[in-house]
Amino acid sequence: MKTKILLLISILPMACLAQVTLEWNAWLDTELSQGQMSSHFYYNQIHRDKTDWRVGVSDINLMTELKLTPAWSINIRGQLDRNQGLALEQFRMPLANITYSPEKQNWSLALGRFITPFASFAEKQHSKDRVFVNLPLSFSHYVNISSQVGFAEQLGERPYIIDEEADWGTTMLYYGAYSNGLRWDWSIVPDKVDWSLALTSSAVNIFTKPFDFDNWGVVTKLKFQPTYFWQQQVSFSRGTFVQSSSFSERIEIPFAQTLLGTDFVLGYGFWELTGEVIGAFYDVPQYISTEDRFAGYEEAALRSTYLGLNLKYETPFLSGLYLAYGIEQLSFGELDINTKWDNKVVRHNFGAGYKITDFLLLRSNYMLQSVENHPVWEQNTWRTTLTIFY
Repeated sequence: MKTKILLLISILPMACLAQVTLEWNAWLDTELSQGQMSSHFYYNQIHRDKTDWRVGVSDINLMTELKLTPAWSINIRGQLDRNQGLALEQFRMPLANITYSPEKQNWSLALGRFITPFASFAEKQHSKDRVFVNLPLSFSHYVNISSQVGFAEQLGERPYIIDEEADWGTTMLYYGAYSNGLRWDWSIVPDKVDWSLALTSSAVNIFTKPFDFDNWGVVTKLKFQPTYFWQQQVSFSRGTFVQSSSFSERIEIPFAQTLLGTDFVLGYGFWELTGEVIGAFYDVPQYISTEDRFAGYEEAALRSTYLGLNLKYETPFLSGLYLAYGIEQLSFGELDINTKWDNKVVRHNFGAGYKITDFLLLRSNYMLQSVENHPVWEQNTWRTTLTIFY
């Protein structure tokens, strides 16, 4: 009997391991780029010291899914990319979560770092899934809202050194499109109605440490598929995003952001039209640098709006080839009479892509960008990437 028990104990771990499976995929981006003289990483993703023609590896990714059981899995993404558009030396682990997806159920839970369930870009953030090389304005253009001092005029256009580091402001949504916390996904009507809800450690405009409990956030998205050619989503987010600094003791209110957005996809034949509208509302103090003091704020006094529209055409004469055009606008509400709290940005994207093989994707993107009140700024870019993926 003892022998049988010992044999059973020795076999059980092997039986458990037999159920564990590891799936992975990887991709690498090699980029040829050039930017005009007023380029800036925080405006058009081209560093001001790298505006000349440049070629090299810009991004390396490894995505893994460790299936512990049919219901439990661990998901991790490792990423090596350019630090502020300079050297390929920034290693991150933007995705790291444990997911529970019960069998024969239409819901799942994820704990850790996950894709932010807001709007459409987050789900298509990987380069091999994107139409354009450039990130949308809502994810890439830094505005005059800081996570350390609140609103400050000309943030990023003139030096704001806080605790010996430059403060460039924040984007409307964190450019990596990830959040920390707990995410719940429920397919209410499979292939028709889906709902996502996340409790996060901050608002979606920053990405904090996983165990930083100074901030909080709530993000939710409802997706409809009324017909086979029309998909509509509605998203909402509310959270705080203040980060500690030498100014912290002088700040009496939390920094809060509210986002409300909707996006759609219309597809017919070889054509696809996508669009998105996002409204952002901020509750932050105003930092007056010339007097080194904070002014008050009014409820949701600072607001901005993002509009985006993209048209994609897949050619019938050459499978895998597409042409695309996109127009975007980021506009801002009034700070006081006749004064906007930031400068309106308008962007035109002209793109083309070709899937050479099952593991090679070539994309080219010419961008025209203008900034209100800066008529001599030249921020146009041309970026071409070859993505190798598995």
